[in-house]
Amino acid sequence: MKDSTNTLKVMQDCHLLPTIRLCVLLFMPLIIAVTYPTDAIAMGPEKSTKGKKPADRPLTRDASLVDFKPAGSLPAKPCTDRAISELEATPGPEMVIIPSGRFYMGSEENEADRDPDERLHGVTIKQPFALSRCEVSLGQFEDFVEDSGYKADSETNGCYAFNADAEGYEQRKDRNWRNPGFPQTRLHPVTCISWRDANAYTRWLSLVTGFDYYLPSEAQWEYAARAGSIEAYYWGQDAGHDQQCIYANGADETLAKKLGVEEFADCEDGYPYTASGGSFQRNLLGLSDMSGNVVEWTADCWHDSYVGAPVDGSSWLDADGAQCARQVLRGGGWNDIPANLRSANRLRFLTDDSFFDVGFRVARAL
Repeated sequence: MKDSTNTLKVMQDCHLLPTIRLCVLLFMPLIIAVTYPTDAIAMGPEKSTKGKKPADRPLTRDASLVDFKPAGSLPAKPCTDRAISELEATPGPEMVIIPSGRFYMGSEENEADRDPDERLHGVTIKQPFALSRCEVSLGQFEDFVEDSGYKADSETNGCYAFNADAEGYEQRKDRNWRNPGFPQTRLHPVTCISWRDANAYTRWLSLVTGFDYYLPSEAQWEYAARAGSIEAYYWGQDAGHDQQCIYANGADETLAKKLGVEEFADCEDGYPYTASGGSFQRNLLGLSDMSGNVVEWTADCWHDSYVGAPVDGSSWLDADGAQCARQVLRGGGWNDIPANLRSANRLRFLTDDSFFDVGFRVARAL
């Protein structure tokens, strides 16, 4: 369970009770609308782990066994709400190629604010994939709804948002992805999105483009978020939580002044709610908002620990393909405390629930 100081996560707990190497591109002429940041540092060559099974690996990170590079960032790059790629006349978001490689998933026992479900273990991402540089925007989701006629879960069930006096949270019928309770433009990440909504979007996007879009696995998400970093955050340890506002939109002095929250980063980013996509510095793979802005759905079912988890980067589903009771979310949102913006932090919600700090990004098979 997550720290009860985050009120939204308390509500959640109560709710639970009732690199691809660039040369390969020469042989992939059908890959379109995909970018790789030229200012990013490519992952190093895969290193042999012959004779070392995942269970034999130490519970501290050994940089010799993974594709490691120091924490860092790239300049901010605004996202767009366009359904048509700037590169090709093909519907879909701007994508970044994520190379294959190895990494340690989870957190070391001495990492500040870690949770018991973050057991450190080795994972090999055998196949490269593409991940949307930005979280799906309100404008992109509007285009999907307009084209398909889809009705989101929040339009029927409402969305968990501030109550009338903004001193707590409740499921409100008057809150949905069109009206989460705070101002947004088409450039902001869409919120009040359920896991079912996110999957409906990926099916539509696959249909209209002819490519295979899907929600990333939890392992793919963390691998991409870290971008080779082994620190608590992709930009470093940030033990004093005073660097967050350069890199992520989370609970900070701006939010504290607006809503009176008690736990927040020692900095001010200027955004009390969501920010336009790409307002903060990117990680070294060129991905925007992997920490903060909105919490992101993944394809994985929730498990209380990583014991028995796949080590090949695939999604961890329930036995016999049964529908998950709860799904994993990653990344932290605009109202999350600094601990929840760590690369290893995990959350879970029911598949049909919508929250005003939850959205998603998409992956694509190559």
